[in-house]
Amino acid sequence: MLTVILIVTLLIVFTALVLLGIAILLPSASEASERALLARQVQDTAWNIHCQATTAFGEMLRATRQTETDEKTRDSSRSKSAGQ
Repeated sequence: MLTVILIVTLLIVFTALVLLGIAILLPSASEASERALLARQVQDTAWNIHCQATTAFGEMLRATRQTETDEKTRDSSRSKSAGQ
């Protein structure tokens, strides 16, 4: 009978230790999850900034090329008019 009481007591203590360990680890897991979420948001923000900068650069490049094309067309028209 003493052996059964000892085994039951050990099971209760073991269960209590397991539950205590889980209770201690859960905040750590939620903090790790929160850190992972924050890191993902930082990556997404950095990617969005990169995309916006790339788009803006492309638009400036396109505008510069269009201006150069317009100037060449204008110069060509002027030299034709001067030649007539």
